[in-house]
Amino acid sequence: MDFSNYGEEWRQKKNTCVVEPLSQKKVRSFRSIQEEVVAELVEGVREACGSERERPCVNLTEMLIAASNNIVSRCVHGRKCD
Repeated sequence: MDFSNYGEEWRQKKNTCVVEPLSQKKVRSFRSIQEEVVAELVEGVREACGSERERPCVNLTEMLIAASNNIVSRCVHGRKCD
């Protein structure tokens, strides 16, 4: 798509690669997956904070990246990515 000449073919490829996968209807169809992964993320943070008595250290960056990867992999492949 990057090297295609601008024209009807390019517009069709753009529509297939960008517009259709990111349409509101398609994004809404994955809402249950998003909610489930976010609930798991919140529970993971809660568990990590409860495991240490004084000032727990939680790596949110790692947890957020894992949650994002899980949402994408479940939407695309239908299964959780480890």
